[in-house]
Amino acid sequence: MLDSLGLAEMHFYAEREIPGPNWKLAYDGYVDGYHLDKLHRQTLGTRYIGNVIAADAFGPHQRLAFPTRALDERKGESEGRRGGWPDLGVVHTVFPHVSVAGGGGVPTMVSQLFPGPAPDRSRTVQTHLVPNPIETQEERGAMDRTVDFLEKVVRDEDYKMGLGIQAALASQAGGDFLFGRNEPCNQRFHRWVEQLLREAERR
Repeated sequence: MLDSLGLAEMHFYAEREIPGPNWKLAYDGYVDGYHLDKLHRQTLGTRYIGNVIAADAFGPHQRLAFPTRALDERKGESEGRRGGWPDLGVVHTVFPHVSVAGGGGVPTMVSQLFPGPAPDRSRTVQTHLVPNPIETQEERGAMDRTVDFLEKVVRDEDYKMGLGIQAALASQAGGDFLFGRNEPCNQRFHRWVEQLLREAERR
């Protein structure tokens, strides 16, 4: 399935590093689509519809798809005329810490989450790949804007929210999170983390 994304044929363009909250909190944002038109109302939410998601699981690994607003506008078209990937946001996650947004011949962002300087912090390395080498100044300018945009969205929206949640957790002794039915991928991710931790404790 990952081979079908054509990553091996893509070209490296840029890499960014972003500090964030605990890796599990940070990773939650990569495995759901419900927050897109709320947290990202003025950014990703202008392109994608929130709280609508289709997902497949392959053991602990997942594939998520959520519709663009262009797909919503095509409701009246015959099935043969509807688009595929151009009308969907597709994210593949490789448990426990990798997210691949894109693939299939479009610019792609591979996010890897790593431990940070303390248990309540992580660092994310965003690697940007392009299907064809960037040859013109115009292409470079457009790709630079995309890279800057995605870094800003993750840093100033996802991780800003995550760091606020992290601070709230630090102010109380314990506590649980309740995931809703519209968060199946988050549920699956945390079940796998808990299962593996229990197995490690038994060894």
